Order: sequence, then structure tokens, then C-alpha cells
Amino acid sequence: FIGTASNSIIRFDGTNFIFNRNITTEDQTPCTNGQILYIDESEFGDVTYVMSAFGINSINKDLENSSIRAIKGIDENTSGMLKFYQDGDYFYYNIYGRFFVINTKENSDPREINIPFVNSSITEINKVKLTDESGNSSYKFVVASEKQIYIIDDLLADELNYEFYDSSNGLKSAIKANSSGYYDEESNTYYLQSQDGVFVYNFIDKDETRVPLKISVNSVTVDDKLYDTNSLKLDKNSERVTFNLSVFSFKPTKGYTIYYKLDGVDNEYVKVSDSVTSVSYTNLSGGNYKFHVYVVDELNQESNIIEISLSKDMHIYEQVWFWIFIISVGVALVCGINFGMIYSREKKAEEREAELKEITLESIEAIARTIDAKDTYTNGHSIRVGHYSRIIAEALGMQGDELENLYYIALLHDIGKIGIPDAILNKPGRLTDEEFAVMKSHTTKGAKILKDISTIPNIVEGAKYHHERYGGGGYPEGLKGEEIPYIARIICCADCFDAMATRRVYKDPYPQEKIISEFERCKEIQFDPNIADVVIKLIEEGKLKAEMEEDLNERLNKAEEIKKSTNNN
Repeated sequence: FIGTASNSIIRFDGTNFIFNRNITTEDQTPCTNGQILYIDESEFGDVTYVMSAFGINSINKDLENSSIRAIKGIDENTSGMLKFYQDGDYFYYNIYGRFFVINTKENSDPREINIPFVNSSITEINKVKLTDESGNSSYKFVVASEKQIYIIDDLLADELNYEFYDSSNGLKSAIKANSSGYYDEESNTYYLQSQDGVFVYNFIDKDETRVPLKISVNSVTVDDKLYDTNSLKLDKNSERVTFNLSVFSFKPTKGYTIYYKLDGVDNEYVKVSDSVTSVSYTNLSGGNYKFHVYVVDELNQESNIIEISLSKDMHIYEQVWFWIFIISVGVALVCGINFGMIYSREKKAEEREAELKEITLESIEAIARTIDAKDTYTNGHSIRVGHYSRIIAEALGMQGDELENLYYIALLHDIGKIGIPDAILNKPGRLTDEEFAVMKSHTTKGAKILKDISTIPNIVEGAKYHHERYGGGGYPEGLKGEEIPYIARIICCADCFDAMATRRVYKDPYPQEKIISEFERCKEIQFDPNIADVVIKLIEEGKLKAEMEEDLNERLNKAEEIKKSTNNN
């Protein structure tokens, strides 16, 4: 029996130690700190052993008459060795988590074998013979660290072909260091000692449970500036936005596919290979976007989905208010021309002023129809709300320019819907909480669009506050009672009357009795009680009733013709 003791080689005949030789280097220097870790017989006649600080060495079998020689290329780099395996002329060993092979016959330099994802010391190296049901034989290498197990076809191949196991797919506790596994060739089963028991791997019945990949967006680059956020606001002059991706694997992967999409730009997900590490978009138009990205692994398992919202400021020519301003300038230009032409004649001036009001009305009504055309489910809504608001306000005692201004304000109360994405505005089903939050923003968007129009007093109030509730709980500011502007309380009643009295995709028109009962029920909750009482009275008297847009336009045109005829007379 040949074995090792500290830094010596011994021979034992069963009764006595008959040989004890201290290890020396090639120049006969004693190796006082070179503890022997491994001893085995090589295929070319020597006994090969390993020391922790003096590399791989070999000695002839007679032990007494030969000198010790160091294998080339190891020197003092073997600190941290735990496991070794000799396969013919090839000697495999580890240094912590690194793995090397040496051709002992050729005395070559060690070559490192790169095994992916090893993050702890290697605790097992072995080669096993597999026999299938037909009696055919093949070989596999078992390489294990404390946290991973690899079943490898050929350790000398340029690209390793392997199977992998860790805590994500079967290895529930760490493999113990300084222990050895056992292979049962008859059952093709390998046993390894773990911290909590024995890990059993059967080469025939394999567990294919896998944990999907995970993906993240590390950062977003806008031109040359990095951002680390899930919600971005870009300057209108930003040219390029890049999403920097990272894919996390809980096991070695044989490839994956990345899918990404930017709402508003890509109609469907774009499919790219695992070589892609970033996705870029250039010259985005102003507006709101959402970026989506996920990964599918080789087993067709989908990862988590990352979603990042971003908005880009609009250039002046992309703003809705810009076109309203152009219209307003056009109206003002017409006014200037008309006033210049009729300055010398008072009668003509009055006629031109009437024409100007008509142009202004037609322009605002055109804008109102543009708003309604965007919303397929409430077409004509703005015109009707303007008409109903004027009827209610007149019954409340409003008259003259104040009444006309209220009409203009009511026509434009939903102008903020221009800034709402069509997918949300025209969604046939119930809105999600996120979509409803976007929909509610039309009040503040409308206020921003109208804030610079000074020719119509209080025009911002109608757009911004018509969804406030008299008893509180409305939006955007949660005002209550007299805090809500008077014109907004009137428009609120007209708006709700139209919603109840007209057909929508999700409901039929309410009968008159139902509408009256709703106004009774919601007094002081949603509606100003005084205005609600006037609305109920107008409904009961038949002065406030649902009208189709075509009939309403015809009646308004006739009323305007009568008014003009009376003025001429």
C-alpha cells in the first residue's frame, strides 16, 4: 500500500511502515511545507502525486532509487487545490473555482478549461462510464462546485457541451468540500454528499425543470446622457433614445431571443437575437410612449416583461394650442379687416361686428366638431352640451355677452381630449385604472390649451373644473360647493344630461323619468342643488330634451336666420 502522510510518501505492508521518504524538489531541497494532497498510478509507469505548494510531481514506483521531478508549468500556483483526476495522460485539477488540465506525458504547460458560471471552489472531478439498454457504452465527466453540478461530454473540446444543475433546478443544498462522490455503474446513478444529505443524479432519468431568464433595463441613454428611471420626460430637441438591456440567467443558456416594442412606433414586437444589448429610436415625435421588452429562452419560457413610459415635449408646430392660435389670429385678422372697412359708418360697423361674432362662433363650433370627431362614441357631444348649457344658464337669469361667453366655453369644455390617445378615448370596454387616469387628464390638458385665450373670460374654468363634484371627490382638484366656478357647475349639469339622454356604445338613452330621478338623487352630491332644480323644471316643461345633432343644427340655423331678419328690419 502506498499512501501519503503530511509531506512524505509511505509504503505499508499491512504490519509495518517499511518506507518513509520526505519530498524534495528536483535539486533535492526538502519540501517542508509541501503537504501531499493526492497520489495515484499513472499509465506510463510512474506514481504521480500532488503537493499544495509545489505543483504536480511524479516518482518512479521503486520509490527508493528515483528522484522527484516537478511537472512543467505549475511552480507555486497550486494553493487552493481541492480535487484532481487523472484520465490517461491527462491530469485535471482545480485552483479554487478555476479548472486546469495538463498532459503529463508531454510535460506541457497547464491549459485552463473555462466552465461558465462557476462561482465557488470545485469539489468533484470524475469520469463515468454509461451503459444504455442496448449495452452501448459512452463516457461523461462530472464536475461539481459547492453550488453547481456539470455533466460534460468532453473536457478537452473547444466548446463544452454540458448539462447544468443548481438551486434553480434540483440542487437544494451545497455540495460538501473535501468529500468524494460515488458512481453506481449498474444503475447509471451518481451520488454526491451535500450539506443536507445526498444529491442523487441519474443519467437516464433527468430532471428538466428550469427557471426562466430575467431581463432588466439597466439605464436609458438620451443622446449622451444616462438615465436610471422607469418614467422619462424628454426635451423636444432630443434626437436619440437608447434602452440598455441586461439578461440574467440562473443557469447556462444555449441562446435566447429578445422581443421589444415601442407603442406608437412599432405595430408589433420586434424579434432580435441574444447578441443585442441595446435598442435605439431616433427623432421621435412629441407625445407619450411606452417601451416593452421581454426574453424567451431555448425552452420557449418567457421572462418578466419590462415596461418604461416616456414622453417627449412637442415642438410648437406639434402643439394643439398652436393651431388654435393660428385660428385665433385668423379670426383677429378678419376682425381687423372688417373693422378697418366699416370704421367710417356706424351701421356698417354694427353689421361687421355681427359678422365677426358669427365667424367666431363658427370657428369655435368647428373646433368643437373637431374635438367630437376624435371621439367616435360621443360625436356631437360638445355642440349639444353648449346648447343645453345656454338653455340652463338663460333659465338661471344669464343674458347678453355673459350668456354667449358661457356658450363658447361649453363648446370647448372637452378640448383637452385632443391630447388623449385614440386607443384610450375610443376603447369600447371598461378603462383600466391607468387608462382612466390618462382620460381624466383631459381637464388639465384643456386648461393648458386655453390658458392664453383672453378674449373669452373664464374660458379655462369650464374645461378644467366641469368634472368637479358639488359634494367633493371630483377631479382634477377635488373642489366642493361654492369653490367650484359657477359656469363649471352649469356645464357639469349639461354634460351629465347629455350623457344620460343620448345613446352610447355601452347603454341606451335614459327615459325622462330616469334622468329626473338621477338629478334628484345627485343634488348636493354631484350637482349644485339650485341648478339641478332648474334642470328638473326645464325637463318637465319640455324645454330641455335630447336632440340629435342634425335636428339641433337645423333649429339653430333657423333661429339665427330669424335673428338676422329681425336685425335688418
